[in-house]
Amino acid sequence: MTNTSTPAIARTAAVSTATIAALGSTILAVDNTLGFAGFHLLGSGVAPFIVAVVMLAAVVCAGLAVRTDDLARGIAAAAVVGFALAQSPALALTLWFPLSTALQALVPLGFAACAIITWRSSEGQLRILPAIAAILAVAWAIGAFVPLWLEVFLSLQATTMLTVTVLVASPFLSGIARYVRTLWDSAAIR
Repeated sequence: MTNTSTPAIARTAAVSTATIAALGSTILAVDNTLGFAGFHLLGSGVAPFIVAVVMLAAVVCAGLAVRTDDLARGIAAAAVVGFALAQSPALALTLWFPLSTALQALVPLGFAACAIITWRSSEGQLRILPAIAAILAVAWAIGAFVPLWLEVFLSLQATTMLTVTVLVASPFLSGIARYVRTLWDSAAIR
């Protein structure tokens, strides 16, 4: 039996579900961007399934984020829910115009808030990724109300989602990097 505490398991679960939700919404954003160019990654039945997985993972992540006091991932989960419901064409929901307009601003600003909270708690070189995510999210929020080419706007959405995915998955990525570094330093790999 391992000696892992319940809060550590909850934190790992929060990171896992946030990563699943953000990765799913990134796939939806990339599919939307490529769909504008006439090439869809996902079939017609796959996109609603991914939306369902994203919604489930985001709701679970929000609950775990409250339990573990992880404000950044909780805000990211709420923004992912807003993106999957309102801005992903996979569901083709027609929302009430004031609600749609509010979500156009609040979803990217939620990602910016997640990035700023992460930036405040990180150190040194690790601050560049949250800064990039915040800049992209604010540019996405501005692009929702300023006339932009649709290709640029959708690419900005997809890039922001990808950056936020890397941001919420950073605990896993740093563990993988440590493992690869240890493997590389070992004599067995040389």
